[in-house]
Amino acid sequence: MTFLPNASSALDFDPAPFELRPKPPPLELVEDRQVLLRSLATQGNRRATVELNLALLWKELALGLCKVVDCYFSDNRCYLLTRAASGQVAPVSESAMRVLQAVLNEGGQKVVALDMRLSASSVAGKARLALDAIGACCKPSHTHPLLILAARAERQPDLRGVGLVSFLEHGDGQVRVISIARPDQQLAARLSRSEFAVARYLFEGLGQAQIARERRTSRRTVANQIAAVFRRLRVSGRGEFLLHLLAQPGLGVTPPVSSRAQCAD
Repeated sequence: MTFLPNASSALDFDPAPFELRPKPPPLELVEDRQVLLRSLATQGNRRATVELNLALLWKELALGLCKVVDCYFSDNRCYLLTRAASGQVAPVSESAMRVLQAVLNEGGQKVVALDMRLSASSVAGKARLALDAIGACCKPSHTHPLLILAARAERQPDLRGVGLVSFLEHGDGQVRVISIARPDQQLAARLSRSEFAVARYLFEGLGQAQIARERRTSRRTVANQIAAVFRRLRVSGRGEFLLHLLAQPGLGVTPPVSSRAQCAD
């Protein structure tokens, strides 16, 4: 038997839920666009000669004047892409940015929780909220080195935290490309070949499982290699590892207080 709606049901029928909605672009297309943007950004930044004080970048992010579009690494440099905010500008939560800045300055969430008398979960939540608000959308422990450098330069104006800046017309507007030399390159002379390879991935924010897949080895092997890297550099955790690298001459960042290093993530 064929069902025929009566007059009332036909009149009450709401077609809205069944209207065709635009589908999101295929993942392959999104990835292709990202590859193209990164290629153009890298090429354009090679000719950059203008320096940007990264303290200014941090202030712009906190005020909502710009958003992070992308961040990535080449063999030799770290890149951060930002775009000016469109429409009404909304500052990021001041308390959330304060917590994030403290986390990035101290190299770990546990230290900040003790200093601010907050729970570890509250610190993690506020830091993640701030990262999402500025467009970074990552875990605090995986924050891009350029953002770490910007957070420290803003808090300590005497530091020389600078990056080379260039601009790229892309899509609906202009993208700002900021880069610094990879500080982890200095480790090549201090680590074994396998330790250096693992340290490079760690610097880029990859976890043990991801590094194991990239290296085609076991997670236990990667864990042992990371522990060896930390012992050689006398650091505890990725946060302190990054601050150790960013403390090289020219970047102007001082390492975390050693008495607090034991509490770092």
